[in-house]
Amino acid sequence: MKYTEWNNAAKERMAGLRLIFQTSKGNGVTQDQRMEMLHLHDLEHRDDLCRFGNALDWLTRILYEHDPIDLVPCVVPKDEYDIEARMILRELAIRGTPGLKEITEVVHQIFVMEFDSPSAGTIDRPCYEAIAKELIDHSENWQGK
Repeated sequence: MKYTEWNNAAKERMAGLRLIFQTSKGNGVTQDQRMEMLHLHDLEHRDDLCRFGNALDWLTRILYEHDPIDLVPCVVPKDEYDIEARMILRELAIRGTPGLKEITEVVHQIFVMEFDSPSAGTIDRPCYEAIAKELIDHSENWQGK
């Protein structure tokens, strides 16, 4: 099996396991399923590190600095927004060279999806446009990845 085929199969399996975990809310998920989810999550993370390199750390830091969910006062780790950074970079890689409005929408949508609407707030919160501007100003960090 080629790496791309294996990687796609792993991503499909991860999506299935996420669905199991989300629908069961942790109840009824076996230890083996949890271990497989952690293993596939680790593989997915390594794939993102290879694909995005320093851009992932850079964007994670930017998200922490702007703190869209106001978690930093709760003394969260510096990599608290790592998952959101990965999701943003993946989405932007698909979209190519989006403008300020589209990047702002992507960032906001991901925070709504990962947290919830009340926590993420509305798209007109200054942090979302500020993050989008940083992404545009430093597009060499992530474009073409």
